[in-house]
Amino acid sequence: AGDLSRLNGQLVALLEVLQEADAKPTPAAVSAVEELRKSLAGLLARWKELKTREVPAVNAELRKMGLPPIAIVEAAPPTR
Repeated sequence: AGDLSRLNGQLVALLEVLQEADAKPTPAAVSAVEELRKSLAGLLARWKELKTREVPAVNAELRKMGLPPIAIVEAAPPTR
């Protein structure tokens, strides 16, 4: 298991390596990309589960106690 921050760092490092090369990606680089894609898919599935099931359940309990709910604010995608 990983976290999004660590995965982001790994993706950035791999992107830098791939951009510096003037040749076709090596089998190791292709394998690394695939592993990172799998990790990202798993983390995004977990995030979706948290947003759609766990946070609403916690919010229901918070409301019962008269406390404010947890608000999830989606960040705008970066612009280029």
